[in-house]
Amino acid sequence: MKKKILIATAITVVIAGIILAILLLGNDKDTLDDDKKTPETSVTTTTTAANTTATTTVATTTTPSETLDNTTTTPVNETESITTTTKIPETTTTTTITTTKKPVTTTTKPVVTTTKKPTTTTKKTTVTTTTTKKKTTTTTTTKKKTTTTTKKPTVKPNNRPIVTEILDVLFKDGHIANDFQIASGWSNGGVFDCIWTDNNIRFEDGVMKLIIDKMTSGNYKYSGAEYRTTEYYSYGLYEVEMKPIKNIGVVSSFFTYTGPSDNNPWDEIDIEFLGKDTTKVQFNYYTNGRGNHEYMYNLGFDASEEFHKYAFLWEEGKITWYVDGVAVHTAYNNIPVTPGKIMMNVWPGINVDGWLGRYDGNTPLTAEYKSMKFTPIDKL
Repeated sequence: MKKKILIATAITVVIAGIILAILLLGNDKDTLDDDKKTPETSVTTTTTAANTTATTTVATTTTPSETLDNTTTTPVNETESITTTTKIPETTTTTTITTTKKPVTTTTKPVVTTTKKPTTTTKKTTVTTTTTKKKTTTTTTTKKKTTTTTKKPTVKPNNRPIVTEILDVLFKDGHIANDFQIASGWSNGGVFDCIWTDNNIRFEDGVMKLIIDKMTSGNYKYSGAEYRTTEYYSYGLYEVEMKPIKNIGVVSSFFTYTGPSDNNPWDEIDIEFLGKDTTKVQFNYYTNGRGNHEYMYNLGFDASEEFHKYAFLWEEGKITWYVDGVAVHTAYNNIPVTPGKIMMNVWPGINVDGWLGRYDGNTPLTAEYKSMKFTPIDKL
């Protein structure tokens, strides 16, 4: 082992000598300019072992040659030293060569950070407003019995509340001006072959008499009579005691009615006696101008010979007709809803021979009414 250490130390010394010789030879061959210097070289060899350190240091300082007055000076080594330290037993050899290098300049490109502008997305909200225009359809229906002539006055709708109290009338007491109106000076036209006149309504003998008579002037040959309430009535029981006219081609009636002349839809509920056969009574109604609900009831007696009580009960969704307090017919389909006036009239027909028979012109003809009564549905 000691031999190996000595051999390694010797090799180290030899290498150091070789390096020194190379440096000296280089200085002899080259002449340094005034502005140049030979770099300083340091070679250090360190050998380390347990309890042993072998150090060899070679230091060389070279002074450049100077030329003065054309005289050349040979460089002289100022310092030379070799130090060797040897210890035994185990050896680690470290050779360090230090070389002075020109500094390396590293140019670092600046990192440019680009901040991306945030993207703002604006969501466009479209609000669609749909305006539905309510379509208003005005239906004008010509009633079988009612048309307008130039002589008929304008009837304004009654703005007072619908009657909710009992109306009980005995016609022996005469005309009740606060509750009733006598039609006069106009005609319904159409199938009505007459003009209404106040001369054809009389209160006498304890009854109200409605008369069909001849006309001596004007466009009509005949005059008729109509008596109506001034206010409007709705659901409830409607009653009348009467004797109709017995004669072909004429009608005696008791009914509720409202229509275009009142700025209302045409709603109507009827009790009608056709003079051609007073052993029967016809029940009918119209809802917004639609009729064709006729029902002919066989009475079993001649209504023109004595007073009997006829009535109808108007309820929401149905109408029931009565004769002398007995229910004889009920309707349920498309029932009227509009409050109307209570009316009684007599008139001769024209161009409705299939329905009434041809009027023969017989006058005067009289229907008699003893009483009428209205009871609101909530008071029955």
